[in-house]
Amino acid sequence: MLDRLCPKHFHLPTLGPILKYLSHEIASGRGFFVLRGLEPETYSKLRNIVIYAGIGSYIGNRFGRQDEYGNMLC
Repeated sequence: MLDRLCPKHFHLPTLGPILKYLSHEIASGRGFFVLRGLEPETYSKLRNIVIYAGIGSYIGNRFGRQDEYGNMLC
């Protein structure tokens, strides 16, 4: 399921363009940015994973693998 998340299916009309801009900052600028205000304690573990992956879909075009077994960081 998470590998199918993309901006087309995870609509962020206000934050999406900002995230796209910040993806260039990661690649060509400082190399990081801080996103504040999500309050993860208000969501379930599964919903936090979906939010994390959905936001990540605006920043990169592939999900990274955590190890040689293909496990993803959650």
